[in-house]
Amino acid sequence: MSSERRASRILIVDDNDELGEALVMWLGDLGHEVTLAKSAAAAIASARDARPDAMVCDIGLPDMTGYDLARAIRADAALADVRLIALTGFASPRASEQADAAGFDAYLSKPVDPDVLERVLAPSAR
Repeated sequence: MSSERRASRILIVDDNDELGEALVMWLGDLGHEVTLAKSAAAAIASARDARPDAMVCDIGLPDMTGYDLARAIRADAALADVRLIALTGFASPRASEQADAAGFDAYLSKPVDPDVLERVLAPSAR
C-alpha cells in the first residue's frame, strides 16, 4: 500500500458471488479490511456491527434496491459518515440521478475499473 493510502474497512454489497469475492480479494490485497454481504438486510446488519468506512453497493439486490439500502444507511445516525459507492450493471444518466438522490457519494458502472474504484475509495475523494 502506498504511503498516500490508508487501510479502510470496506463492506461490499453484491449478490453476484464471483464479483463480490473478486472485490473482496482485490481490496484485501491492497490492505483494506473487507467483508461481503449478499443482501441489503445482511449489509445493514453488517454495517451496524462493523462500522465500515465505505460501502460499495450493487443497485440490483434480491431483497431491496441499492437505492433503498442507501436511504436506510443515511437514515441511521450511527452510519451517517459511511462513504456510499453505487456499483451497477444498469448504468444510465437516470440511474446516476437516482443514486445521487438516494445518498450515494459516487456512482460507478460494472465492470468497474480497479483504478477508478481505488480513487473513489480514497479518503481525499470525499
